[in-house]
Amino acid sequence: MIRDCKNIWFVSREYGSLTKGGGVHYLVEQLTTALARSGRDVSVVLPLYGFIEPEEAGFSRLDLSFSVDMSYARQERRESVTIWHKKKIGDIYLIDSPRFREKRGLYTYSAAESKKSAGIRQGDRHVDYFAMNILLQKAAVCLMIRLDRQVDIIHCHDAHTALLPALIRENEGFRHYFVKTGCLISIYNARADLHQGVADLAFAQAVSGLPARVINRHILNNQFDPLLSAADYAVMSTVSKSYARQLTETDEDEQSGWLGHTLMGRGVRLIGAAGAISRDNEAAKPGAEYAWDRLKKSYLDLYSMSCPGITCLFASSDKSMGDVRNGQVAKRMI
Repeated sequence: MIRDCKNIWFVSREYGSLTKGGGVHYLVEQLTTALARSGRDVSVVLPLYGFIEPEEAGFSRLDLSFSVDMSYARQERRESVTIWHKKKIGDIYLIDSPRFREKRGLYTYSAAESKKSAGIRQGDRHVDYFAMNILLQKAAVCLMIRLDRQVDIIHCHDAHTALLPALIRENEGFRHYFVKTGCLISIYNARADLHQGVADLAFAQAVSGLPARVINRHILNNQFDPLLSAADYAVMSTVSKSYARQLTETDEDEQSGWLGHTLMGRGVRLIGAAGAISRDNEAAKPGAEYAWDRLKKSYLDLYSMSCPGITCLFASSDKSMGDVRNGQVAKRMI
């Protein structure tokens, strides 16, 4: 059974030139463009960082605000967010909160921030990185509910958003609403220090709201690992077939803390999908339309496999997407 997904949401820390970091922003922008051009309803959710001027970027503040549960281990607490919106090819939403607004860098502290505080060094990872990721994911899910959207697929980009599938399957306030929603994880860089893991398990449980059994099952290298947790609730992909092979079939997986081999040991396969189209004047290149169609088709196949209640086909890293569709790989249920 192949399901054509019409309503697709992207949750990411990067998008195009708005929040430009590594390679994530290219693929998210290109894929949303390709899908929107095919008539699908596409939405993107991002944090509103302090370096973004939303009105100058064409965003309007919506009459929509809500609070998000963000408890600490010994303190029940919530954080308030408001929403900005821009209609581009699809819908782009910014999550506005003090936790994001105070950040002048995408993932690390800026030079300006280091000058303001003696305890902050330029280039250091944000000390509240895990809470930032949780706030983005919870706020994105709450936004979908508040807008009353019937979401077919939530596409989560890299480890920063990899906990979202567990949130919508395990948390009481989410799992009934998203019973027909599937999730896809795209891994761009599985290096061990980029997993967005946390060693404080009590904090991880409190701020995420996930059951202790979920936290304890997904420990990798002495940390709760969002990428490992995603494998129980989502289809797992990388942005190239070669990277999937590297993580599952070679000793280079040591760089990921053996994430690929751990997933293989649990019966999970990483599917190598299409990466971003060449950034060198891509629209003018011969065969560009083919590249856009290939990008779109690659992910529509993955979305189809991600739908709940459908027998999903997980390819080993050396299988083609055609093999997946023909059923020549192992099956498991989402």
